[in-house]
Amino acid sequence: MQQAIAVFQEGKLLKAIELIENSSADPATNNDILGQLYSFVGEWEKAHALRNSAIYPKYSVAASDDSRLAPALPAIFSAARNSQIVIINEAHDSPQHRDFILKLAVGLRTEGFEYYAMETMSERPSKLRRRGYPVLSTGFYSRDATHGDLIRQAMKIGYRPVAYESESATPSANPIDSINARGEQCKNLMERVFKKHPDTKILIHVGMAHVMEAPRKNAAGKIHWLASRLKNKWRMLPACDPPEPQAGSLRHFQLRQQLFGRC
Repeated sequence: MQQAIAVFQEGKLLKAIELIENSSADPATNNDILGQLYSFVGEWEKAHALRNSAIYPKYSVAASDDSRLAPALPAIFSAARNSQIVIINEAHDSPQHRDFILKLAVGLRTEGFEYYAMETMSERPSKLRRRGYPVLSTGFYSRDATHGDLIRQAMKIGYRPVAYESESATPSANPIDSINARGEQCKNLMERVFKKHPDTKILIHVGMAHVMEAPRKNAAGKIHWLASRLKNKWRMLPACDPPEPQAGSLRHFQLRQQLFGRC
């Protein structure tokens, strides 16, 4: 696996895929990474097949009694009009999600959203802005062509990129500890955006369950996702100029694979 990661860092995606396919490492780990790399090279059907395999748990989404079908983008724009924060998640193996998020970013820009924060970013935003496009060192997920184009187009229409990923968290064998150790994400967003521009509007692009506004509990412990940490911090903002945001100003919209099917 280490050799595959090193090859991937050099931008040799097909070679990295070959190495992982022939690896004897844990199948769940292999398939998780393979699914992402398949999507990077346009093999998203293979990626989705891995996600639908027996290795991954199956989830279903139950509609509430008052739910109704509506075009997604107009509904989100309407709900976000009076919001400062929109958090949207992706499946890391779905370029379709990133294409949808680009459409979302374009519409939110007309509503005054100025900052685009992304989980993948690992270089200084100032360097990215000067260059105008992502490169290998920009981040992991931005190596997907669809994500790279999302970043390029977002900056082209005036978004200011924000890096918020934790730089000091140490990976742990316990996945819950690894996620909870990334609490610096919330701190980075507060210090790099809201303390400087408390009335700004921001689109935050996260992965998977980081969109959850409440901690998730299971037998192994409690997981504190980015949205839940940010929501708690948001409530602690002082009621000064600008005034404290109204209830509901933190909104999130989950992208679910059922929306896209096999598109």
